[in-house]
Amino acid sequence: MWLLGMPTSIVIDDYLPLDRYGGDKATRYAKVGEDGALWGTLFEKAFAKYLGMYEAIDAGGGAHGIEAMTGAPFESFWHSEVT
Repeated sequence: MWLLGMPTSIVIDDYLPLDRYGGDKATRYAKVGEDGALWGTLFEKAFAKYLGMYEAIDAGGGAHGIEAMTGAPFESFWHSEVT
């Protein structure tokens, strides 16, 4: 993970926060991939650990996560504001 422009290692465990939906257990935040992939949920956990809590993650904004994963900067644009 790249944080503040530097490659950073964050140690996490494999416990994920769960909720019950209709009697089934599901991860509370990022969902397990349709193919059973857990990398998204574990990456989110590492990012939450870095920020101090899950609630500190900007809900719905994936751009910061892509920047942290790749180390590449990003810039967001609203289509209505681009001329």
